[in-house]
Amino acid sequence: MTKPPNEPFHERDLYAQHADPFSAFSQGPEQPRPPTGATRPIGSYEVPEPAIPVAPRQAGAGVTLVVVLAVFALLLGAAIFLLST
Repeated sequence: MTKPPNEPFHERDLYAQHADPFSAFSQGPEQPRPPTGATRPIGSYEVPEPAIPVAPRQAGAGVTLVVVLAVFALLLGAAIFLLST
């Protein structure tokens, strides 16, 4: 439906062709965006994989931490002893 160039344009002409394009209810409910990247199913939901890969749990991490802290404490104690004498 085109208008001759001498007739004035009015916004109602747009609404006559398209029923209220600014209404929140004219398009139906908004759909969620599909996840990007790989997904793994958890129950009935698709959960996206983490973007940063998580390191697996290390078995001897606690023992290593205790040994490192003990060595640090011994070195600190030796340094304090040598500085005090």
